Amino acid sequence: MKLNGVSLRTAGKIYYYKNDNGLNLTPGDRVVLETHRGVDIATVREVDVEREAENIDELTSIIRKATNEDVERSRENRTKELSALYLCRDLVKEHNLDMQLIDVQSNLDNSLYLFYFLAEHRIDFRELVKSLAKELRCRIELRQVGIRDEAKILGGFGMCGRQLCCSSFLDNFVSVSISMAKDQGMALNPQKISGMCGRLMCCLSYECEHYRDKQADMPRVNSMVITPNGEGKVVKQNIMAQQVEVVLNETGESFCYPVEEVDAITKDDTKTNAGSCCGKDKRTDKNNSKHCNHKHNTVLPDEVKDEATLVAEYQAPKAQTKKPNTFETVQKSAADVIVFDSDRVPLDDEEDLSSLLNTAPPDKKKFRHNRRKKNN
Repeated sequence: MKLNGVSLRTAGKIYYYKNDNGLNLTPGDRVVLETHRGVDIATVREVDVEREAENIDELTSIIRKATNEDVERSRENRTKELSALYLCRDLVKEHNLDMQLIDVQSNLDNSLYLFYFLAEHRIDFRELVKSLAKELRCRIELRQVGIRDEAKILGGFGMCGRQLCCSSFLDNFVSVSISMAKDQGMALNPQKISGMCGRLMCCLSYECEHYRDKQADMPRVNSMVITPNGEGKVVKQNIMAQQVEVVLNETGESFCYPVEEVDAITKDDTKTNAGSCCGKDKRTDKNNSKHCNHKHNTVLPDEVKDEATLVAEYQAPKAQTKKPNTFETVQKSAADVIVFDSDRVPLDDEEDLSSLLNTAPPDKKKFRHNRRKKNN
């Protein structure tokens, strides 16, 4: 469905409306429409955009294009908004509220005033709203915003000399992390990477993905590389120029080399053993193009089992050893014993021997051991 995106203020959030009246709209036109806070004037940002809307029936249509009278009335409302802001500041001091007023906005017919304020904690402003409604005789709303919203509303200029991104063209705030500054090789100085709001600058996220793509093909800092002048250690990267600064191991001198002239040394290259190529160090560049072309003799074990045999041996059930019974153990041991005492079972009497084997052993008696007390 084709919709038109409009914003109520510069770099504000974009809201989408239908164009059922068939208006010829272009980006930058001023239009009059119905909002959640009444009839208001807005600026067209996008025209005939294909967008899937979940609540199509709830979307309203643009009423008309703004006339010169609507634009002039909007300018007059700005003067009334300043008067309302000064009045609200006096009432805040009167009620002893710990809040900082930032801005106030009203709709086209002055039926509502929306005040933006900054506070560290929740504020009970019910008495303030009653006082404002009594003085201005209209509907009053107060909205608490964050420190980034404060910079967006008030505006200003950054250290680059241009107008703040959030107040000029950014519709929504993006998530910015300190890792973005690290990936771009910037100094982690809070004064250089923080914006007017005191948070990390939004522009850190603009080129972060480009820097990460370029850095993926470069040797990392503190890694060992091979240069035309010998082996060395990477101490610095110039991502945009695709160069690295290397300190040579032999002389200690530092040189800048293009990435194409530097070969990274892998972890296995430092090991010189029988498995190394021809008894020399193995080194590979980023294209993995340096390898020996001859064949190596590989020593195989005497018995090589195929995959099917290994799987069968692994899945075969293991033989479970049964714990022998006490009676069975006595029978087996009694058959190997030869008794020479005539008072006991004679050897020639097989019946007496068989009866002995078929007789269960007596129950074990519990003996109480007397422990000797050591003399102190």
